[in-house]
Amino acid sequence: MELILTWKRMARIWWAFTWRNLLAIVLCGVVTFLTMSGLIELQQLLGWEPIPDWLGEVVGFGVGLTLSVFVLRMVLRVDFGKFRIALLSHDAAARLRPPDPPPKP
Repeated sequence: MELILTWKRMARIWWAFTWRNLLAIVLCGVVTFLTMSGLIELQQLLGWEPIPDWLGEVVGFGVGLTLSVFVLRMVLRVDFGKFRIALLSHDAAARLRPPDPPPKP
């Protein structure tokens, strides 16, 4: 049965995505920071060319953006207790809806 999207349901879906995404962003930031710090140390020890400052930001952004897609996929699979998110084709959705009432004369 199709449910009406209320503010309460929408807030539960938004929060489910937000906290998971925030956790992924923080973990991604920590991993990127540690990786870039290690590369800078290695670069200094071996005398390589300096690593550009913007490289860590670009790598972090790319990994974070990629992770957010996986977080969204995870939220689409969550059971919210009384409902879950489902993708329906237009044909299937039309079969689930009750028929429109006849027009008034």
